[in-house]
Amino acid sequence: MSAVPFVNLIAQHRGLRDEIAAALDRLVSSASFIGGEAVAAFEAACAARLGVSTTCGVANGTDALQLCLRALGIGPGDEVIVPALTFFATAEAVALVGAEPVFCDVDEDTLVVGPDQVAPRLSARTRAIMTVDLYGRLAPVRAIRELVADRGIHVIEDAAQSFGAHAAARGDARVADAVTFSFYPTKNLGACGDAGLVACADPGLLDHVRSLANHGRQAHYLHGAVGTNSRLDAFQAAILALKLPYLDTWTRRRRQLALRYWRHLQGLETLVPVSADVLRAYAGGAAAEVAEHVWHLFVIRVTRGRRDELAHALGSRGIGTAVAYPVPLPHLDAFKHQGYQRGDFPAAELAAEQVLSLPLYPELADAQVDFVAESCGQILRSS
Repeated sequence: MSAVPFVNLIAQHRGLRDEIAAALDRLVSSASFIGGEAVAAFEAACAARLGVSTTCGVANGTDALQLCLRALGIGPGDEVIVPALTFFATAEAVALVGAEPVFCDVDEDTLVVGPDQVAPRLSARTRAIMTVDLYGRLAPVRAIRELVADRGIHVIEDAAQSFGAHAAARGDARVADAVTFSFYPTKNLGACGDAGLVACADPGLLDHVRSLANHGRQAHYLHGAVGTNSRLDAFQAAILALKLPYLDTWTRRRRQLALRYWRHLQGLETLVPVSADVLRAYAGGAAAEVAEHVWHLFVIRVTRGRRDELAHALGSRGIGTAVAYPVPLPHLDAFKHQGYQRGDFPAAELAAEQVLSLPLYPELADAQVDFVAESCGQILRSS
């Protein structure tokens, strides 16, 4: 078996080259590089999937988070509850608006944050809760909303890893105050560069986000606030729009591959897939009904301190892996001033020592999954 890269964007774009070239040619011919029809069409298509009246494309997923916080009036003196296990940008956006990220632990089984993790971190200064759909699994946004329904606390869903799950009509775009997306190239729906999106049930809030993303503009040369330059590039919008019709097929393929991994990996005592409950539902024939996971990553937990050993051994066989994430956010140097100690976030800390992402993307062949899974078994049983 030849090498199995962790990500293979070349394989995806090989089949789309002609469409991408045609999209670029249309934009160059029209000279509509900022805003215009390509951006408006993609925003409308996303709104239809999410069940909202409109959406706002922005430059990247980090800006999407920061713009939502600003539009909600969150800033210095405010606290925003953030998961301890996620990508840095979630907490970074909070710090960039001058608010304080307050970290909470994750659920030890699902690794997403729910009401049980949020409740102990609430305070009189809490202005928002930022949930994260980690690895493609939707966080229980509705339950968190119900927890704080009478406290005037906002809920922002960082859905950077879960675009596509929301098409299943759970309607989180109508539950959270705002839902933010990233279209970084490696995401399930990826651009050929940076791109992001904001969805809000409240059109007024979305208008505020849109204004802030365009220099606080109210009308031509009239600016009501100091905003920023975070407009979705028209070329990226065109690429995303041409990829969007393929997304559901790609998602079904991701679920098939996740189930294939699961069937191979059962019985390995030192290896437990994250979201095993979802995989069991698939194995029971409920794949069509399990719509809250889009498998952005296929993540396993390697117990008994063998994660790094397995990653190294897989690498020697040409199999790419990754660790998301090796250090809980509160233990990074960027937040050491907050004084968190080892043991403050036991579930996140243990996961950071155990998680390992295996290759998973629609272009992956069944034989490649078999090779990766069989290699895991051989390596873990060999010592």
